[in-house]
Amino acid sequence: MVDRGADRHLIDRGLSLWHSPLHAQSIQSLEQQQQQLQQELRTNQEAIQQLQQQESTARQQMGQIRTSIDTTNTRIADNEYRLQQAQRSLEQAQQQLEEMEVNLRRQQAGTAARLRYLQRQGSERWWALLLSSRDLNEFFDRRHQLHLLIEADRTLISQMQETTRQIDQQRIALERQRNEIALIIQELAAQRNQLQEQAVAHEQMIGRITSQRSAYEAAQQRLEADTQRLTGLIQQLIAQQTQSSGGGDPAQGTGQLVRPVGGPVTSAFGWRVHPVYGTRRLHAGIDFGVATGTPVQSADTGTVIFSGWYGGYGNTVIINHGGGITTLYAHNSRLSVGQGQRVQRGQVVAESGSTGLSTGPHVHFEVRVNGQPVDPARYL
Repeated sequence: MVDRGADRHLIDRGLSLWHSPLHAQSIQSLEQQQQQLQQELRTNQEAIQQLQQQESTARQQMGQIRTSIDTTNTRIADNEYRLQQAQRSLEQAQQQLEEMEVNLRRQQAGTAARLRYLQRQGSERWWALLLSSRDLNEFFDRRHQLHLLIEADRTLISQMQETTRQIDQQRIALERQRNEIALIIQELAAQRNQLQEQAVAHEQMIGRITSQRSAYEAAQQRLEADTQRLTGLIQQLIAQQTQSSGGGDPAQGTGQLVRPVGGPVTSAFGWRVHPVYGTRRLHAGIDFGVATGTPVQSADTGTVIFSGWYGGYGNTVIINHGGGITTLYAHNSRLSVGQGQRVQRGQVVAESGSTGLSTGPHVHFEVRVNGQPVDPARYL
Protein backbone atom coordinates (compact mmCIF):
# COMPACT_ATOMS: atom_id res chain seq x y z
CA MET A 1 0.00 0.00 0.00
CA VAL A 2 1.33 3.46 -0.88
CA ASP A 3 2.11 5.77 2.07
CA ARG A 4 -0.37 8.65 1.87
CA GLY A 5 1.89 11.06 3.79
CA ALA A 6 4.69 10.44 1.34
CA ASP A 7 2.19 10.84 -1.52
CA ARG A 8 1.10 14.25 -0.30
CA HIS A 9 4.71 15.42 0.16
CA LEU A 10 5.63 14.18 -3.30
CA ILE A 11 2.68 15.82 -5.02
CA ASP A 12 3.08 19.13 -3.18
CA ARG A 13 6.77 19.14 -4.01
CA GLY A 14 6.07 18.44 -7.68
CA LEU A 15 3.34 21.07 -7.98
CA SER A 16 5.51 23.76 -6.41
CA LEU A 17 8.23 23.02 -8.95
CA TRP A 18 5.82 22.98 -11.90
CA HIS A 19 4.56 26.41 -10.89
CA SER A 20 8.11 27.82 -10.83
CA PRO A 21 9.29 29.92 -13.83
CA LEU A 22 11.54 27.27 -15.33
CA HIS A 23 12.62 29.41 -18.26
CA ALA A 24 13.91 32.02 -15.81
CA GLN A 25 16.09 29.56 -13.95
CA SER A 26 19.62 28.86 -15.08
CA ILE A 27 20.37 25.58 -16.79
CA GLN A 28 22.88 24.82 -14.05
CA SER A 29 20.16 25.19 -11.40
CA LEU A 30 17.83 22.92 -13.36
CA GLU A 31 20.51 20.28 -13.74
CA GLN A 32 21.16 20.32 -9.98
CA GLN A 33 17.47 19.53 -9.36
CA GLN A 34 17.22 17.08 -12.23
CA GLN A 35 18.26 13.89 -10.47
CA GLN A 36 16.06 14.49 -7.43
CA LEU A 37 13.06 15.46 -9.56
CA GLN A 38 13.55 12.47 -11.80
CA GLN A 39 13.51 10.09 -8.83
CA GLU A 40 10.45 11.78 -7.31
CA LEU A 41 8.54 11.68 -10.58
CA ARG A 42 9.42 8.03 -11.07
CA THR A 43 8.15 7.34 -7.56
CA ASN A 44 4.99 9.28 -8.41
CA GLN A 45 4.45 7.22 -11.55
CA GLU A 46 5.11 3.93 -9.77
CA ALA A 47 2.67 4.93 -7.02
CA ILE A 48 -0.04 5.68 -9.58
CA GLN A 49 0.48 2.36 -11.33
CA GLN A 50 0.46 0.55 -7.98
CA LEU A 51 -2.77 2.30 -6.97
CA GLN A 52 -4.35 1.39 -10.29
CA GLN A 53 -3.42 -2.26 -9.77
CA GLN A 54 -4.69 -2.19 -6.19
CA GLU A 55 -7.96 -0.59 -7.25
CA SER A 56 -8.41 -3.09 -10.09
CA THR A 57 -7.72 -6.02 -7.75
CA ALA A 58 -10.04 -4.59 -5.07
CA ARG A 59 -12.86 -4.11 -7.58
CA GLN A 60 -12.42 -7.67 -8.85
CA GLN A 61 -12.55 -8.95 -5.28
CA MET A 62 -15.60 -6.78 -4.63
CA GLY A 63 -17.31 -8.35 -7.63
CA GLN A 64 -16.53 -11.82 -6.31
CA ILE A 65 -17.81 -10.89 -2.84
CA ARG A 66 -21.06 -9.49 -4.25
CA THR A 67 -21.50 -12.65 -6.34
CA SER A 68 -20.98 -14.74 -3.20
CA ILE A 69 -23.50 -12.60 -1.31
CA ASP A 70 -26.06 -13.05 -4.10
CA THR A 71 -25.44 -16.81 -4.14
CA THR A 72 -25.75 -16.99 -0.35
CA ASN A 73 -28.98 -14.98 -0.39
CA THR A 74 -30.37 -17.36 -3.01
CA ARG A 75 -29.42 -20.38 -0.89
CA ILE A 76 -30.99 -18.76 2.19
CA ALA A 77 -34.21 -18.08 0.27
CA ASP A 78 -34.30 -21.69 -1.01
CA ASN A 79 -33.74 -23.11 2.47
CA GLU A 80 -36.30 -20.76 4.00
CA TYR A 81 -38.82 -22.12 1.47
CA ARG A 82 -37.78 -25.68 2.37
CA LEU A 83 -38.18 -24.82 6.05
CA GLN A 84 -41.68 -23.48 5.43
CA GLN A 85 -42.59 -26.67 3.54
CA ALA A 86 -41.13 -28.85 6.28
CA GLN A 87 -42.98 -26.88 8.96
CA ARG A 88 -46.22 -27.22 7.01
CA SER A 89 -45.70 -30.99 6.59
CA LEU A 90 -44.85 -31.28 10.28
CA GLU A 91 -48.04 -29.50 11.27
CA GLN A 92 -50.08 -31.77 8.98
CA ALA A 93 -48.42 -34.87 10.43
CA GLN A 94 -49.02 -33.61 13.96
CA GLN A 95 -52.69 -33.03 13.13
CA GLN A 96 -53.01 -36.52 11.61
CA LEU A 97 -51.33 -38.02 14.65
CA GLU A 98 -53.70 -36.25 17.02
CA GLU A 99 -56.72 -37.40 14.97
CA MET A 100 -55.47 -40.99 14.92
CA GLU A 101 -54.85 -40.93 18.67
CA VAL A 102 -58.42 -39.67 19.22
CA ASN A 103 -59.84 -42.41 16.97
CA LEU A 104 -57.63 -45.01 18.61
CA ARG A 105 -58.80 -44.03 22.08
CA ARG A 106 -62.40 -44.05 20.86
CA GLN A 107 -62.01 -47.50 19.29
CA GLN A 108 -60.22 -48.84 22.34
CA ALA A 109 -62.97 -47.49 24.55
CA GLY A 110 -65.65 -49.13 22.39
CA THR A 111 -63.86 -52.47 22.38
CA ALA A 112 -63.31 -52.33 26.13
CA ALA A 113 -67.00 -51.56 26.64
CA ARG A 114 -68.02 -54.58 24.57
CA LEU A 115 -65.61 -56.81 26.44
CA ARG A 116 -66.92 -55.61 29.79
CA TYR A 117 -70.47 -56.20 28.57
CA LEU A 118 -69.57 -59.74 27.57
CA GLN A 119 -67.94 -60.31 30.92
CA ARG A 120 -71.04 -59.05 32.79
CA GLN A 121 -73.27 -61.30 30.81
CA GLY A 122 -71.26 -64.32 31.84
CA SER A 123 -70.41 -67.37 29.82
CA GLU A 124 -73.76 -69.04 30.70
CA ARG A 125 -75.72 -66.38 28.74
CA TRP A 126 -73.53 -66.77 25.67
CA TRP A 127 -73.79 -70.51 25.90
CA ALA A 128 -77.54 -70.12 26.29
CA LEU A 129 -77.55 -67.93 23.15
CA LEU A 130 -75.64 -70.53 21.24
CA LEU A 131 -77.68 -73.44 22.58
CA SER A 132 -80.94 -71.69 21.77
CA SER A 133 -80.13 -72.11 18.10
CA ARG A 134 -82.81 -73.92 16.16
CA ASP A 135 -80.33 -76.20 14.49
CA LEU A 136 -76.64 -76.91 14.19
CA ASN A 137 -76.13 -74.50 11.30
CA GLU A 138 -77.53 -71.60 13.28
CA PHE A 139 -75.30 -72.59 16.21
CA PHE A 140 -72.12 -72.43 14.14
CA ASP A 141 -73.28 -69.26 12.45
CA ARG A 142 -73.82 -67.46 15.77
CA ARG A 143 -70.50 -68.72 17.05
CA HIS A 144 -68.73 -67.49 13.89
CA GLN A 145 -70.34 -64.03 14.11
CA LEU A 146 -69.25 -63.66 17.72
CA HIS A 147 -65.68 -64.59 16.76
CA LEU A 148 -65.66 -62.13 13.85
CA LEU A 149 -66.81 -59.32 16.13
CA ILE A 150 -63.97 -59.90 18.56
CA GLU A 151 -61.33 -60.29 15.79
CA ALA A 152 -62.56 -57.15 14.01
CA ASP A 153 -61.96 -55.12 17.16
CA ARG A 154 -58.50 -56.62 17.55
CA THR A 155 -57.57 -55.98 13.88
CA LEU A 156 -58.83 -52.40 13.93
CA ILE A 157 -56.91 -51.60 17.11
CA SER A 158 -53.74 -53.19 15.67
CA GLN A 159 -54.05 -51.19 12.41
CA MET A 160 -54.63 -47.97 14.25
CA GLN A 161 -51.61 -48.62 16.47
CA GLU A 162 -49.42 -49.24 13.39
CA THR A 163 -50.70 -46.10 11.66
CA THR A 164 -50.04 -44.10 14.82
CA ARG A 165 -46.50 -45.49 14.96
CA GLN A 166 -45.81 -44.55 11.31
CA ILE A 167 -47.17 -41.03 11.74
CA ASP A 168 -45.08 -40.58 14.87
CA GLN A 169 -41.95 -41.70 12.99
CA GLN A 170 -42.79 -39.28 10.18
CA ARG A 171 -43.22 -36.49 12.74
CA ILE A 172 -39.80 -37.25 14.24
CA ALA A 173 -38.17 -37.26 10.78
CA LEU A 174 -39.83 -33.95 9.90
CA GLU A 175 -38.65 -32.39 13.15
CA ARG A 176 -35.11 -33.56 12.39
CA GLN A 177 -35.34 -32.13 8.86
CA ARG A 178 -36.72 -28.84 10.15
CA ASN A 179 -33.89 -28.54 12.67
CA GLU A 180 -31.27 -29.30 10.00
CA ILE A 181 -32.70 -26.67 7.65
CA ALA A 182 -32.86 -24.12 10.45
CA LEU A 183 -29.18 -24.81 11.20
CA ILE A 184 -28.28 -24.37 7.52
CA ILE A 185 -30.10 -21.04 7.43
CA GLN A 186 -28.29 -19.93 10.58
CA GLU A 187 -24.89 -20.84 9.07
CA LEU A 188 -25.73 -19.13 5.76
CA ALA A 189 -26.86 -15.99 7.59
CA ALA A 190 -23.54 -15.89 9.46
CA GLN A 191 -21.69 -16.35 6.18
CA ARG A 192 -23.71 -13.55 4.58
CA ASN A 193 -22.93 -11.22 7.49
CA GLN A 194 -19.23 -11.99 7.11
CA LEU A 195 -19.38 -11.32 3.36
CA GLN A 196 -21.21 -8.06 3.94
CA GLU A 197 -18.49 -6.99 6.39
CA GLN A 198 -15.89 -7.82 3.74
CA ALA A 199 -17.85 -5.79 1.20
CA VAL A 200 -17.91 -2.77 3.50
CA ALA A 201 -14.16 -3.10 4.11
CA HIS A 202 -13.47 -3.32 0.38
CA GLU A 203 -15.70 -0.32 -0.32
CA GLN A 204 -13.70 1.68 2.22
CA MET A 205 -10.43 0.48 0.71
CA ILE A 206 -11.57 1.41 -2.80
CA GLY A 207 -12.58 4.81 -1.46
CA ARG A 208 -9.11 5.34 -0.01
CA ILE A 209 -7.45 4.24 -3.23
CA THR A 210 -9.71 6.48 -5.28
CA SER A 211 -8.89 9.42 -3.01
CA GLN A 212 -5.18 8.81 -3.47
CA ARG A 213 -5.62 8.51 -7.22
CA SER A 214 -7.50 11.80 -7.22
CA ALA A 215 -4.49 13.46 -5.62
CA TYR A 216 -2.24 12.08 -8.32
CA GLU A 217 -4.76 13.04 -10.99
CA ALA A 218 -4.56 16.60 -9.71
CA ALA A 219 -0.81 16.39 -10.22
CA GLN A 220 -1.42 15.02 -13.70
CA GLN A 221 -3.59 18.02 -14.53
CA ARG A 222 -0.64 20.17 -13.56
CA LEU A 223 1.50 18.16 -15.92
CA GLU A 224 -0.98 18.72 -18.72
CA ALA A 225 -0.88 22.41 -17.94
CA ASP A 226 2.85 22.19 -18.70
CA THR A 227 1.94 21.67 -22.35
CA GLN A 228 -0.14 24.84 -22.42
CA ARG A 229 2.51 26.85 -20.58
CA LEU A 230 5.08 25.46 -22.98
CA THR A 231 3.40 27.38 -25.79
CA GLY A 232 3.97 30.67 -24.01
CA LEU A 233 7.48 29.65 -22.97
CA ILE A 234 8.48 28.87 -26.55
CA GLN A 235 7.09 32.15 -27.84
CA GLN A 236 8.88 34.05 -25.07
CA LEU A 237 12.21 32.31 -25.68
CA ILE A 238 11.97 32.90 -29.41
CA ALA A 239 11.24 36.56 -28.77
CA GLN A 240 14.22 36.81 -26.43
CA GLN A 241 16.45 35.10 -28.95
CA THR A 242 15.26 37.35 -31.76
CA GLN A 243 15.84 40.43 -29.62
CA SER A 244 19.35 39.33 -28.68
CA SER A 245 20.20 38.86 -32.35
CA GLY A 246 19.20 42.41 -33.22
CA GLY A 247 15.67 41.72 -34.42
CA GLY A 248 16.50 39.16 -37.10
CA ASP A 249 15.69 35.48 -37.11
CA PRO A 250 18.82 33.78 -35.76
CA ALA A 251 17.71 30.25 -36.59
CA GLN A 252 16.94 29.24 -40.15
CA GLY A 253 16.26 25.59 -40.79
CA THR A 254 16.05 23.83 -44.12
CA GLY A 255 12.31 23.28 -43.78
CA GLN A 256 12.76 19.52 -44.19
CA LEU A 257 12.60 17.65 -40.87
CA VAL A 258 14.17 14.25 -40.28
CA ARG A 259 13.30 11.68 -37.66
CA PRO A 260 15.16 12.22 -34.40
CA VAL A 261 15.71 8.45 -33.95
CA GLY A 262 15.28 5.36 -36.07
CA GLY A 263 12.95 3.41 -33.78
CA PRO A 264 9.33 2.50 -34.59
CA VAL A 265 6.43 4.85 -33.87
CA THR A 266 4.76 3.50 -30.73
CA SER A 267 2.17 6.28 -30.30
CA ALA A 268 0.99 8.74 -32.94
CA PHE A 269 -0.20 12.33 -32.61
CA GLY A 270 -3.82 12.84 -31.53
CA TRP A 271 -6.31 11.67 -28.94
CA ARG A 272 -5.42 8.44 -27.16
CA VAL A 273 -5.90 6.53 -23.91
CA HIS A 274 -3.24 7.74 -21.49
CA PRO A 275 -0.77 4.88 -20.72
CA VAL A 276 -0.62 5.74 -17.00
CA TYR A 277 -4.11 7.06 -16.13
CA GLY A 278 -6.21 5.11 -18.62
CA THR A 279 -8.19 8.22 -19.66
CA ARG A 280 -8.63 9.76 -23.10
CA ARG A 281 -6.22 12.68 -23.59
CA LEU A 282 -4.51 14.61 -26.40
CA HIS A 283 -1.06 13.29 -27.29
CA ALA A 284 0.77 16.36 -28.59
CA GLY A 285 3.55 14.52 -30.41
CA ILE A 286 4.93 11.23 -31.69
CA ASP A 287 6.59 8.55 -29.54
CA PHE A 288 9.50 6.52 -30.95
CA GLY A 289 10.28 3.28 -29.13
CA VAL A 290 14.05 3.06 -28.55
CA ALA A 291 16.36 1.81 -25.81
CA THR A 292 17.76 4.10 -23.14
CA GLY A 293 20.91 5.89 -24.33
CA THR A 294 19.96 5.99 -28.02
CA PRO A 295 21.37 9.18 -29.66
CA VAL A 296 18.62 11.74 -30.32
CA GLN A 297 19.28 13.94 -33.37
CA SER A 298 18.03 17.41 -34.20
CA ALA A 299 15.28 17.23 -36.82
CA ASP A 300 16.67 20.33 -38.58
CA THR A 301 19.16 23.14 -38.28
CA GLY A 302 18.32 25.63 -35.56
CA THR A 303 19.12 27.19 -32.21
CA VAL A 304 18.52 25.58 -28.81
CA ILE A 305 16.10 27.77 -26.87
CA PHE A 306 15.60 25.40 -23.94
CA SER A 307 17.66 22.55 -22.48
CA GLY A 308 16.80 21.25 -19.06
CA TRP A 309 14.09 19.70 -16.90
CA TYR A 310 10.49 20.54 -17.76
CA GLY A 311 7.87 18.91 -15.49
CA GLY A 312 6.31 15.76 -16.89
CA TYR A 313 8.46 16.02 -20.03
CA GLY A 314 11.56 15.23 -17.97
CA ASN A 315 14.88 16.15 -19.61
CA THR A 316 13.80 18.26 -22.57
CA VAL A 317 15.42 20.03 -25.53
CA ILE A 318 13.54 22.66 -27.57
CA ILE A 319 15.04 23.90 -30.83
CA ASN A 320 13.94 26.96 -32.82
CA HIS A 321 14.17 26.39 -36.58
CA GLY A 322 12.85 29.79 -37.63
CA GLY A 323 9.59 30.68 -39.32
CA GLY A 324 7.72 29.97 -36.09
CA ILE A 325 8.66 26.25 -36.19
CA THR A 326 10.11 24.58 -33.09
CA THR A 327 10.79 20.95 -32.24
CA LEU A 328 10.77 19.31 -28.82
CA TYR A 329 12.58 16.16 -27.62
CA ALA A 330 11.43 14.84 -24.23
CA HIS A 331 12.06 12.11 -21.59
CA ASN A 332 15.81 12.03 -22.32
CA SER A 333 18.30 10.41 -19.96
CA ARG A 334 21.03 12.92 -20.84
CA LEU A 335 21.20 16.31 -22.58
CA SER A 336 24.06 17.07 -24.98
CA VAL A 337 23.43 20.73 -25.85
CA GLY A 338 22.87 23.96 -23.95
CA GLN A 339 20.55 26.94 -24.33
CA GLY A 340 21.65 29.32 -27.11
CA GLN A 341 23.70 26.67 -28.91
CA ARG A 342 23.32 26.43 -32.68
CA VAL A 343 22.84 22.87 -33.99
CA GLN A 344 22.82 21.25 -37.40
CA ARG A 345 20.29 18.83 -38.80
CA GLY A 346 21.23 15.32 -37.60
CA GLN A 347 23.39 16.59 -34.75
CA VAL A 348 23.04 14.64 -31.48
CA VAL A 349 21.27 16.81 -28.90
CA ALA A 350 20.42 14.20 -26.24
CA GLU A 351 20.28 10.53 -25.31
CA SER A 352 16.90 8.82 -24.99
CA GLY A 353 15.49 7.67 -21.67
CA SER A 354 12.34 7.56 -19.55
CA THR A 355 12.49 10.69 -17.38
CA GLY A 356 9.42 12.63 -16.31
CA LEU A 357 5.97 11.06 -16.63
CA SER A 358 6.89 8.07 -18.77
CA THR A 359 6.05 4.37 -18.83
CA GLY A 360 9.30 3.24 -20.45
CA PRO A 361 12.28 4.28 -22.59
CA HIS A 362 11.24 6.26 -25.67
CA VAL A 363 11.59 9.63 -27.40
CA HIS A 364 8.62 11.99 -27.31
CA PHE A 365 8.93 14.28 -30.36
CA GLU A 366 6.79 17.38 -30.95
CA VAL A 367 6.56 19.92 -33.74
CA ARG A 368 5.02 23.29 -32.86
CA VAL A 369 4.07 26.18 -35.08
CA ASN A 370 3.98 29.47 -33.21
CA GLY A 371 3.92 27.43 -30.02
CA GLN A 372 0.91 25.29 -31.00
CA PRO A 373 1.41 21.50 -31.35
CA VAL A 374 0.82 20.03 -34.82
CA ASP A 375 1.13 16.52 -36.21
CA PRO A 376 4.87 15.89 -36.78
CA ALA A 377 4.05 13.40 -39.54
CA ARG A 378 3.19 16.37 -41.79
CA TYR A 379 6.78 17.61 -41.57
CA LEU A 380 8.83 14.42 -41.56
